[in-house]
Amino acid sequence: MDLSAPGVFVFLDNLSGPELSPFARKVESLGYGVLWYTEGVGRESLSLGTYLLTQTERIVVGSGIAVAFCREPIAAANAARALSELFPGRFILGLGVSNAAGNARRGVGYEPPVTFIGAAEVPARDGTPLRAGTAQPLFHVEHSVGGAETQPLNRWRIVHLTRAPDRRLIATFDRIAANPWLPEFVEIYIRDVLGITLSRL
Repeated sequence: MDLSAPGVFVFLDNLSGPELSPFARKVESLGYGVLWYTEGVGRESLSLGTYLLTQTERIVVGSGIAVAFCREPIAAANAARALSELFPGRFILGLGVSNAAGNARRGVGYEPPVTFIGAAEVPARDGTPLRAGTAQPLFHVEHSVGGAETQPLNRWRIVHLTRAPDRRLIATFDRIAANPWLPEFVEIYIRDVLGITLSRL
């Protein structure tokens, strides 16, 4: 999957169904690498992504984001896997927590969406500590998983909200993504969701 070309982020709720196909083709013809679309109030994200993929030939289509609270995790992973198989190298599943107003409509609570790899501080390769803060993050990470269930392939990219990339962050996420089982995130799940305390020997 080539993500080197600039992408475009769009809200498609204001377009009618018949307008979606020509719009997606126009974005592709302009040379954009990714068509990122959001899940608003009008259409279900993965159905819309499937349609956009069928109407284009080369452009990568990415959900930015599909609301995680609306999806059972295994079904979401299966949908992403199916789209990745049917449209190789052309689909990115972006899951997220939406926003306070959207979650209120869904009857779901809204909490700060950033967990810093399960710790308040993570050492970079050069030993400099990377610290979590309570302010707006300077970046966010888009992560998706492809490949077979027995051999997952982690795909990620840092979307920077500041002017220059921070090489320390890139190196940290490179290290995490290299392990297909994402042990840091598995540990968070075991601790925070299952309520099991892990002890290191």
